Order: sequence, then structure tokens, then C-alpha cells
Amino acid sequence: MSTLNKTISKIEPIRFDVIDYLGETGRDRYLVEYNLSKLFTQNILFAAYTEPKTPEDISEITGIPKIIVEEEIHYLEKNGFMDEVSKNKYLTYFYITDLSDEVKEKKHNLYMKYAKIVCDKYIPVLYKACKEIFKKPDIIKNVYYPHYDFNFLMWSVVMFALGHKLEFAEPADLLEKFMIKRTDGSSYIPLTTIKREASLNEDSDDLYKAFGEILYDINPPELYPMWIWTINTYYDDRIDDISEMMIYEYSYLYDIMINRVIAENEVLPLIEAVYERGFIIKDKEDYVNMVLTTFSKDEFAGLLPDMPAEFRDLSNELDEAVYNLIQSEYPPHIRELCQAITKRSILSNEIKTRVLKILLENGTLFPLTDIQRKTVCTMMFSSVLPGKINVTRK
Repeated sequence: MSTLNKTISKIEPIRFDVIDYLGETGRDRYLVEYNLSKLFTQNILFAAYTEPKTPEDISEITGIPKIIVEEEIHYLEKNGFMDEVSKNKYLTYFYITDLSDEVKEKKHNLYMKYAKIVCDKYIPVLYKACKEIFKKPDIIKNVYYPHYDFNFLMWSVVMFALGHKLEFAEPADLLEKFMIKRTDGSSYIPLTTIKREASLNEDSDDLYKAFGEILYDINPPELYPMWIWTINTYYDDRIDDISEMMIYEYSYLYDIMINRVIAENEVLPLIEAVYERGFIIKDKEDYVNMVLTTFSKDEFAGLLPDMPAEFRDLSNELDEAVYNLIQSEYPPHIRELCQAITKRSILSNEIKTRVLKILLENGTLFPLTDIQRKTVCTMMFSSVLPGKINVTRK
């Protein structure tokens, strides 16, 4: 938080990194993201983050004309990103991280310590189990991965397991009381980090970024009986956001798999987008470039080994250490939320991405090809598996 105060006092403009969400976003997500992407909106939010500010205060701090500040505050308050806490004084309610370099490095070292424990005590168990699991005829007939490349499969399995076999850490409703009801009926907590120069000695901060861990269905479910699980990391070449168009492209992939698509002029651009995304690769015989399974999410997770019992104590230990380290970097009204978020540190993307780095360095995982980078760490839970790709014209 010392960095934040220093920035405001110098009236230096800031920029948010990727905005993420805890909870369920709604129909207005893309409109909200557009509005939050504006630099003056971000600077207004940041100016009122540490303590309540009047529109005049914010205008003076940021250099943004008061009339624009007032208009933005009206929008931000209406949508739950700011509160009027006293007469004409507003406070930002948004989980904004802006750690000092010293705290950031200590946090990195702490996460690396626990990521190494995960790699030492769980990953060998996971690999041993998967080498047996994915040889069984009754399993493999329900799982597809291109060219049966075990390394490509395990990139997804490792990340999926780290998100779904550590659920003992804390119940998911721990954050429920912090959720803000939005005007579109959704309920979530927005999170972001202030974008600054990388400060770690050897590694770029980008190496440990991951966008979400998203599991969503495709509507209407009677036409698209499928779920998509995906997480974006440094190791893929996807964009940081999951756009509405990308969701449509998953549905077209499903249409192609069941030969429901006729490549007429109006749908050709969407079919071409499926290829451009790398969902299907042109080859002697075109193939789906993704991990798919006819198991449900819970059934697939059930195939994987549980974490060692000792991880419960490790989880609590890490939670306490992270909160004690970072809590002073957040303003008082955010600290209870900070403590709730750090209760799930062992589940965090920061642990997962460090696990990936360690596994690459020790040769457990191998580097990906350019084609594999398009869809790595993505799984489709589908009613069907890919067969021969056949897109025809009438």
C-alpha cells in the first residue's frame, strides 16, 4: 500500500492489468469490462481506494475534470464498484493489488517454496496414476487428446488437478458475504493488479500470471451438451480474455464434430475462426486440437488421486503466511476480504503457474509446440468425442 500512496501523491497515472472475477459474471460483463478498461475510470477507482474521497479530491489527484469524475462515480456506484460512505465521499470496493517490490519478492519466494512441495509430494503420485489410468480401455475410450500425446494431456491434467483436488482447503462459500450484487443480477468480486515493470531478479511477472480458471456451459444445453474448462497462462498464445465470440466458436467446434455444420456463406467465417483459434488443425486429415472427454467434470476429477492428507495443514500454514505478509499492503476496508482470499492460497493460480515452471525445468513437462500453445490447459467435457472432421458445402 505504500506504493499506492506514493503513486497518488505524485499524481502519476496508473493502468490496471487483466481484470478477473470471483463469482458469477452476468450478461453485462463485456459492457462492464469496456467501461473498466478506460484509463480515467481506473485512475478514479485507484484514487479513492485507500480512503474516501470527494469528486473534487479525485479531480485534483488525477487531473481529470470534475464533471467527468462525477459522471464516472455515478456509474461506478450504481454498479457496485464504489460506495458513498459519507456525504459526497466515495470509497472504491475493488480488490486492487499493488505490492511493494520487497513484499512482491517475499511473496514470490513463499509461493515457490510451497509449489516445490506440491511438485515433490503430489505430482509424482499424479503422474504414476495417470500413466496407468490412461492405458485402461474403459477410460481411454472416453478421453481424446490429439495424437495421444501424453505430455500435452498432462499440461491440462496437472492444472485441472491443482484446481479440483485441493478443494478441502476451504469451502467455496467462504467469499459469499463479500459478493456484490450487480445491476444485471450477477454477483462477484472484481480483482486486478496495477501494471508495473517486472521487479523480480530473474523472472518476468508475466511468467506467473494466469487468467481465471473458467468452467462454463454453452447455451442452449439441449443443443450443446458440453462444458468448457480453461485457464490462460504464460505458456499459451491465447488472448487474456474469454470473449463471447470465442464461446460461440466452441459451439461451432461441437457442430463440426457431430457433422451438424453445412459450410454456407453465413457460417463460413465462424468455421474459419474455429481453425484460426487452433481448435481444429488442417492436416492430411484435419484433427481436433484439444483434450476432450465424455466424463463429467466430477467424474474426471474422481479418476485423479487425492492430495496427501498433510496438505490440509500446509494449506492453513500458507494461508497464514501470505496474509501476514501482504495484509498491510491493502487499505483497512479490504483487509477482511484479503484474508478470505488468502484462505485459498494453495488453490491460487500463483501456485499453479509456479508448479508449471518447476515441472518444465525438471523435465516432467516438455515444451509445447506452437500448435499446442493454442489450446493447452483447455478441456471440453462433451457428450461426444471427435471423429473424422468433415465440413461440407451444400
